[in-house]
Amino acid sequence: MDKLKAKQEIKDRLFEFEQAKEGWDGYDADIINKNLLDIVQELVFHLIDDCIRQPELGIVEDGSVDIVWAKEGLYCTIDEEELTITKYQLPIYRTTEHGFKEYSC
Repeated sequence: MDKLKAKQEIKDRLFEFEQAKEGWDGYDADIINKNLLDIVQELVFHLIDDCIRQPELGIVEDGSVDIVWAKEGLYCTIDEEELTITKYQLPIYRTTEHGFKEYSC
């Protein structure tokens, strides 16, 4: 998949998340902060450009966003507390048979 197509798919998915209303899960799920979605887009675009293929994205009931590269065993969860972190300093973890370890590309 080319990078431009991957980036457009990411934008489309994040737009879907932005449209989610409070209680989107049928219970008490929080809405997703627009600034958080902007950070997710910037981080994922950076990773797609530099070292990793397109991830799968998911929203979590607490208002955070999961970024998952299942084939590589990598994941990152970003929440509102991390909005103040300098870009690209968010931890990405690799799943291993012994738990998780921090990953960098």
